[in-house]
Amino acid sequence: CNQTYSGKAGVKYPIRVTGPFQRFLPFVCRVNFVAMGGDFGDSVELSFLSFQIGRFEYTR
Repeated sequence: CNQTYSGKAGVKYPIRVTGPFQRFLPFVCRVNFVAMGGDFGDSVELSFLSFQIGRFEYTR
């Protein structure tokens, strides 16, 4: 989080965003993807191999 990623058109880049090791406080991460426009167009293509939000806690 809090980083800027840039790349070239037609190239795939892996990005992994993980939460902090110590989870005492809520973790918020904002990721922005912006198309450069011009010769490259106004679209961004994203593919997710896996996606998880939050955590699951179970107590008996």
